[in-house]
Amino acid sequence: RRTPSLVVLGLLLLVAAVVAVGLWATSNRTDDGVVTSTIVPGATTTPSSLAPPAPSGPVTIAAATAWDPDGDNGSENEAQAALAIDGDPATTWATECYSSKYLGGKRGVGLVLSLSAPSGGRLGVTAVNAPYQLEVYASSADAAPTDLDAWGSPLDGTAYDTEPGTIDVEIDAPAKHLLVWLRELG
Repeated sequence: RRTPSLVVLGLLLLVAAVVAVGLWATSNRTDDGVVTSTIVPGATTTPSSLAPPAPSGPVTIAAATAWDPDGDNGSENEAQAALAIDGDPATTWATECYSSKYLGGKRGVGLVLSLSAPSGGRLGVTAVNAPYQLEVYASSADAAPTDLDAWGSPLDGTAYDTEPGTIDVEIDAPAKHLLVWLRELG
């Protein structure tokens, strides 16, 4: 069946759009678009002690990578992953077909969203089908973790519902990568 794949596709497209808007809206800018920064009193300001400059524009989703660590090749329709962030609602990323809503016994599958710069903010995910289980993870590492355990604990725990709805996740610390991890497909 292809129906669960289309639902996941739509869900991930919406996630990508909400992440981009949320990160842009919460970036540290003044009304005139100038990036602001704070220097702590007593801190040295030599070039070797300065933090990297803040991004001069909105933080964006730089890449989307399909991820299936329990699969044969570690990927989940990787050729379609970029479709989740291309801004075109007519194109989507689909999971592979599964014989059950629990992904054939896998721990899950997901989409790794790599940001253009570390940032915090709010991620909103709208589930258009149910029941569903999903988790969102964040990493500040330069490269996205290659093992699910290396992502740490999910932000705000596991989102589960028997009815379609919106899940809001607060990203408190600057993250470079986000993982939208699907444990159950509606």
